Amino acid sequence: MNGDRRSAENCKVFIPDPWTFSEVPFPSNYAGLIELPRYLAKDYLDVSKIKCAPEGLRLLTTLLSRMDRRDFVAGLTVFSEGLRLFGAKNIVFIVTFEYLSAMAFLRTIKETQPDKAILFLNMFAHAQHHYWNAPDGEGCLELSYAAKTLDRISKKILERASGLKCGDRISLTNGLSQICTRDEPPWILHRPKSPIKFLSDIGLTPEKVEPLMTHDAHVSF
Repeated sequence: MNGDRRSAENCKVFIPDPWTFSEVPFPSNYAGLIELPRYLAKDYLDVSKIKCAPEGLRLLTTLLSRMDRRDFVAGLTVFSEGLRLFGAKNIVFIVTFEYLSAMAFLRTIKETQPDKAILFLNMFAHAQHHYWNAPDGEGCLELSYAAKTLDRISKKILERASGLKCGDRISLTNGLSQICTRDEPPWILHRPKSPIKFLSDIGLTPEKVEPLMTHDAHVSF
């Protein structure tokens, strides 16, 4: 999360967090995994379908080239379950993307046999941020959908660990200590749909604008 590869020569594969600004995947044939998630993460209020279409195709092609066909079919099952439950909600695409990414991760470490491998998944945090409405989680199907998919991923990792150089020891770390804050006074954030257009409208000409996760952005002049 928010990491960079720097000059780590023994890091065989590195896929950056979509929220990082300048990091690129290594090796370069993994680049198709990051551009669409990075664009959607930063421009989610001003999305261009024309830009999404080619990057979506590139993402799908890269994923297909990096995983077994049976794992891709299992990902389609995750997707169809989500569509049946929620329609075309963001949670369905995020959970499916992370499931497929995890399957590509397993294929990659099988091929490269690293001493250590780290997989960071964020789908449950997304479900918490957007859909957690009751203190005990009761009745939140989105949370259940994300948790069920995390279970599926964990099962796949455990099933295939014996064939991996780094599979003799597996550490599962979670951030599930959060609490539901729906009963607290709301914290209202205002974010322009397009930070770049907003700055242009008030007469500024930045060199670069990098939107962040909530209402703010880094602006370079």
